[in-house]
Amino acid sequence: MTDRAEPIGTFPDRNSFRLTIHYPHPPSLVWRAITEPAALGTWFMPMEIEPHVGGAVSLEHTGRPGSERAHGVVTVFDIDAVLEYRFPDAGREQWPESVMRFELVPDGAGCTLVFTQTLAPHVLVREAWAHLQVGGPGTPAPGTCAGWEGFFREGLERYLGGRRPPIYDEQDDELMAARTPRYEKLVRAQLS
Repeated sequence: MTDRAEPIGTFPDRNSFRLTIHYPHPPSLVWRAITEPAALGTWFMPMEIEPHVGGAVSLEHTGRPGSERAHGVVTVFDIDAVLEYRFPDAGREQWPESVMRFELVPDGAGCTLVFTQTLAPHVLVREAWAHLQVGGPGTPAPGTCAGWEGFFREGLERYLGGRRPPIYDEQDDELMAARTPRYEKLVRAQLS
């Protein structure tokens, strides 16, 4: 059995974090899960996406109702294949200046999702917590990498498998706590 705490994310370059995960579900089902507000609010966070290039994207990244929303724009919208959006510099307390890309590749009866977040080279993730960005400005923070993996490896997988909310439980906190120092080791080795 695979150690689920062992990181599966990679760093294609200094500013990017990538996850490649196979799901035993068709691209159309995964597409709905990454674009429809009701689905996103269940496994990810409260989010709205206008389904076209140039459309608005907004998310409530804290998951707390009433918190400020981060705003971006859809840059690629190729149904069942590629979704990409960009968040401009919205202030360090909202969401970092970055591009998020989701690529769905049919794979037998299922599909492979390739998720990439690319930070702007100057980004300091939440300035007060810059010490957590161990690779320096513009590099992914280890805790963020662990969080992305949790969203896609546990959250989306469970959602697609039909699990009803709550999608996450206390064991997920333990798993993220175990992944974070492993990602820190990777970041220090590859990006410092």
